[in-house]
Amino acid sequence: MNIGDKTWEKTIQEGLSAFGLGINDKQLNQLTCFANELIKWNQIINLTRITKPEDIAIKHMIDSMIPCSYVPESSELIDMGSGAGFPGIPMKILFPSYKVHLIDSSIKKIRFLEHVIQHLSIDHIDVVHSRGELLSSKRFTGDVIISRAFSDLSHFVQVSYPLLNPNGKLIAMKGKPPVEEINAFCSVTHRKKTKHNYAACLHYFLKTYELPYSLDARSLVILSKKLHEDAKLT
Repeated sequence: MNIGDKTWEKTIQEGLSAFGLGINDKQLNQLTCFANELIKWNQIINLTRITKPEDIAIKHMIDSMIPCSYVPESSELIDMGSGAGFPGIPMKILFPSYKVHLIDSSIKKIRFLEHVIQHLSIDHIDVVHSRGELLSSKRFTGDVIISRAFSDLSHFVQVSYPLLNPNGKLIAMKGKPPVEEINAFCSVTHRKKTKHNYAACLHYFLKTYELPYSLDARSLVILSKKLHEDAKLT
């Protein structure tokens, strides 16, 4: 298998189909271009340890696009700690109607993201060089804020909640269900609601599944705001 060949494309098509997602030839070509640039730049800067074509198809591309099932079309999406562009760029390729903000604190990775966006001629996507906790809701907010290996659940919530729209959701992409992180989150939710205890303002839902082909364990922790919580923060 090589990046962009028929087997590589079929792997992505069939992998996404198992989750009720479809992809067209133009989108497959964009993923191929993205993967090729990833490999090229990875020889210069450390972007990923996943370099085999099959692993890129499954563990980067398919893995990144599965959460699209939980993100409505035309959503404003914030990819917190985007790194080499996962999951934000594959999600944007699969659903062009998303408006995407890629956030990362590494200037080298920011340069790569800027290059890929220009190389692929993707519209309505921008790159922000910043630490998540330094972002302000005066700059932008998100309908969905997603992270893939960004941090533990509690830190992700604290950083992301101030940027979340009233009816929005947070999605933390994990491997095996993060039991300890969820238990820590649940313990916080029982405390008094304050302007700094964002976890107490959220419900969570856990979705578990296996990646196609590799059968690696994956989980999504999906958090949404509790009804009428805004007026109760003191």
